[in-house]
Amino acid sequence: MYKRQDGYLEKMYEKHKEGLFVLVDGDIVVGYANCIFLTDEIQEEYLRTKDYLLLENNGFQVGNNNMYFYTLALQEKYRDIGAVNILMQQFSAWLNIERQKGKKISSCISEAITTDGIKTLRAMGMLPQDVDENGLGIYYSPDCLNSYISKMIEKSRDDEER
Repeated sequence: MYKRQDGYLEKMYEKHKEGLFVLVDGDIVVGYANCIFLTDEIQEEYLRTKDYLLLENNGFQVGNNNMYFYTLALQEKYRDIGAVNILMQQFSAWLNIERQKGKKISSCISEAITTDGIKTLRAMGMLPQDVDENGLGIYYSPDCLNSYISKMIEKSRDDEER
């Protein structure tokens, strides 16, 4: 675990706030999730080439957006205690708020590079699009994460009621 100097998280958010969610325990970063938004052209070229250098964030705009769910990382000791739910509930709440502002997800893709990644993307309702024999590769959300967002918001409400 890495302890960050005072003001570190604030500086990080100032620069990368859109689509970045950080989970902290005190002043220790224990996990994060992030997404970026791609133009149609960049998404098409990325899907064709799988070149990470193409992945440039276009920002979450009013109207239709192509989301690339980039990373979900959580320190191992926090994985089985519900921390991922807290992180993803906040991610889903943010997407829901942005949707109410007219920002829509018209497509959502991600890439599983580990077996844990496959499990995570499947739990989010994503399906294989271009994967190898081990299931590693590109996944997509047929409903642009709408079902997952609704599920996580409902879970958050249930947790608050307890």
